[in-house]
Amino acid sequence: MHERERAGGSVLLTWGGGHCCALAGADPAAQAKEGVEANRSICKMLSMAAGAVVFFAVALSAATSGDTAVVEHTFIVSQVRMRHLCNDTLVTVVNGQFPGPALEATEGDTVVVHLVNQSPYGITIHWHGVKQRLTCWADGAGMITQCPIQPNTTFTYRFDVSGQEGTLWWHSHVSALRATLHGIIVIRPRSGTYPFPKPDVEVPVIIGEWWQRDLIKVDKNFSIGGSFDDNPAAATINGKLGDLYNCSGKLFVCYSSDRFDNTWKRAVRTDPRTCSVYRGSRGQLRPGRGARQDVPAAA
Repeated sequence: MHERERAGGSVLLTWGGGHCCALAGADPAAQAKEGVEANRSICKMLSMAAGAVVFFAVALSAATSGDTAVVEHTFIVSQVRMRHLCNDTLVTVVNGQFPGPALEATEGDTVVVHLVNQSPYGITIHWHGVKQRLTCWADGAGMITQCPIQPNTTFTYRFDVSGQEGTLWWHSHVSALRATLHGIIVIRPRSGTYPFPKPDVEVPVIIGEWWQRDLIKVDKNFSIGGSFDDNPAAATINGKLGDLYNCSGKLFVCYSSDRFDNTWKRAVRTDPRTCSVYRGSRGQLRPGRGARQDVPAAA
């Protein structure tokens, strides 16, 4: 409300709605004229203010959102059979993949993951290294911030990655299922600049393990203080075990050298892993003086 004094002793009151009134003793004609002028002035100010508010809102929206996006995925957790080391193994994976799908985002984006649990186990997914600011319920720490997602149910994770950059990973946070339920997270800087020369190609590398045992039973064995003799059958790089595992019956020839007499010995094997190799006390390869080193070669 605006208040202005007049020479005749009356006071004119106006407000944004365009209405006006005056105290007793004011000249009606002057009052009307003054009211029109006041209303025009107020309307002009309001129009300018409204324009400023709209501009500020648009600028604020652009500043806060910029090119931010909603990165949305659907994770279907199920059991599939995968063949490695000449055996079929029942494993729990996301979207039939091992490792699971990569989550790629840019700093400031919002990540939404719809998890559909078609496995027989309770599942949670932990976003390892992501700072959950005011979204701790999306952290996926089983029995800590979230109860496991039961079989044949769904759950949606939603969190943002503001102020965060780098290469992280996600994994199951229930039991030892993380051995097959995992994948990479890549959060790129919004500025597009890196503290190193821009690479020509980016190749994520995930080093994991391949188990030929029931991971639930392995986890229970560990939890009750059982034997720690359970070991993975092989190491993996991006889910691959390499090509040194022979499942076709193809013959391999092992050539063994003896450094004392500088001779070579030849043996035929169906599996190159059966070629003997001298190992040190801690299991590492140590071909030393007089030691034998077998070299597998396809026959």
